Amino acid sequence: MNYNVISYLIYLPVTFYITIKVGWTFYENGQHYIDTIIPDNLTLSHAVNRMLLIGYYLVNLGYVTMSLSIWQRIESIVDLFNFLSMRIAIIIIFLGILHFINMSVIWWYGNKHDNSFHPIKN
Repeated sequence: MNYNVISYLIYLPVTFYITIKVGWTFYENGQHYIDTIIPDNLTLSHAVNRMLLIGYYLVNLGYVTMSLSIWQRIESIVDLFNFLSMRIAIIIIFLGILHFINMSVIWWYGNKHDNSFHPIKN
């Protein structure tokens, strides 16, 4: 039995689901922040939010797919679980870091262009 094929069949749906679910949540909830930064042009703020979502999907799903090429041969079921848990954890950490960077840039941009922009304030 080829454990690599089994790992691909588990890894791809799990990571695609996590990436798409997290991206859609960021898209829906992040619109408020984008509207705050670009308050005078809601069409532009919605377009920027959609472009951020598309870029997020492209980077993350591209990384997930590209990472398949560097996998080593999996010899046992124990290796399968260890390897999958490590790869899925790397994707989750990568998503967290990317989110932190995006929010930092949005916060920086908002503070640079409008002193009244504070994402934490209601």
